[in-house]
Amino acid sequence: MPTKTYCVPVHGVFDTNCYLPVDEEGLLAKAWSGGPDGLGPLPELLKGSMDHLNDDGRIVIVISSLMDTQALWDLLEGYDVTTKGELKLFFEKLAVLEIRLR
Repeated sequence: MPTKTYCVPVHGVFDTNCYLPVDEEGLLAKAWSGGPDGLGPLPELLKGSMDHLNDDGRIVIVISSLMDTQALWDLLEGYDVTTKGELKLFFEKLAVLEIRLR
């Protein structure tokens, strides 16, 4: 089945729920599996963001302490990143990051 790409202005916030470092298959796993490093589609999302975000645009993501945090921060180098909130659980810490272009 061919995929379609739509390049239209979007007003709002982008969100990716794929943040857990697991590499599972299946429909349900696609909702939260970010692959072995937990980054999921984030590298591709950031790559395309410069062409699609307005000057005041932003990307908001959920991250986990279980993901490859070094790879995450390497990926976010060159962006303005603000932590909007955190939630400590017994097995991980979740955070919401707001990412803006510099």
